[in-house]
Amino acid sequence: MSTLINWFEIPVTDMERAVAFYQRVLNAEFRRETIAGVENAVFSYDQPATGGSLVKGERLIFPGNPMSRRADRLFQIVQILRGRRLTTAAQLAERLEVSERTIYRDIQDLSLSGVPIEGEAGCGYRLLAGYDLPPLMLTTGEVEAVIAALRMVQTWSGETLAKSAESVHEKLLAVLTPEKRRVAERSRIISPNFNKFPQVKARFDQLHSAIDKCRVVHLLYEDEKGELTERDVHPLGLSFWGEVWLLVAWCEARDDYRSFRLDRCRDILVTGRVYQERHDRSLQAFIALQKAKGYLPEK
Repeated sequence: MSTLINWFEIPVTDMERAVAFYQRVLNAEFRRETIAGVENAVFSYDQPATGGSLVKGERLIFPGNPMSRRADRLFQIVQILRGRRLTTAAQLAERLEVSERTIYRDIQDLSLSGVPIEGEAGCGYRLLAGYDLPPLMLTTGEVEAVIAALRMVQTWSGETLAKSAESVHEKLLAVLTPEKRRVAERSRIISPNFNKFPQVKARFDQLHSAIDKCRVVHLLYEDEKGELTERDVHPLGLSFWGEVWLLVAWCEARDDYRSFRLDRCRDILVTGRVYQERHDRSLQAFIALQKAKGYLPEK
């Protein structure tokens, strides 16, 4: 029995759609398996000693594998081309953080695998209509609501979420009917960025990551009187109040909940210390407490 020398894993959220796509791109057959409770679609590639799997979720064995990164990049290229009428290699290279030469190779490989890409170097590329996905059936109001929400996230959140919102926008355009795509492209709901608190975007990304990883955060905070304090907090959630973002946290010094305006955080250090999640010190418990005090509506 030969040993697999090259093995790559690809995280996916929609297994059925991903299998259909990679069957074309990799010219491979997939075998469904559940490994350690995680859904997989395992395949062998038409090269000696090469194979891999699609993994439902984000739990990868070799997350840094370059073959995984390339397979994921090919998938992203298709998603981007779905969402735009014409996209140049330079735009793809900037978005995916690779060279234009790499993009040209990827486009050629996708075309050879049967993905119907139309265009040429120097002019731009697009995906022929009707490839792979049925149109997403949304009402005009639903399209406007999603577009408005995405624009707000792009303007008011951190850079990481803003990029994710841009990606969702491209995927949405790809699966809308032509009529609803025109609604999305002509939406008059805007979210201007006045860049009033430029440091907030960086703070948002730091704290969003710390919340996800349950990391204790050391804050240098300036209150409304201009007084500075230092404290260690357990970040629980981020809340937007129309003009400012608030960090909801459990303060170790006060042994209680506290809210901190991101624009008043003079310095943030995400420590290596991990706090244990507790039901009585959670965002849900904080919200319930605010409702009980009458600070938040019941619904």
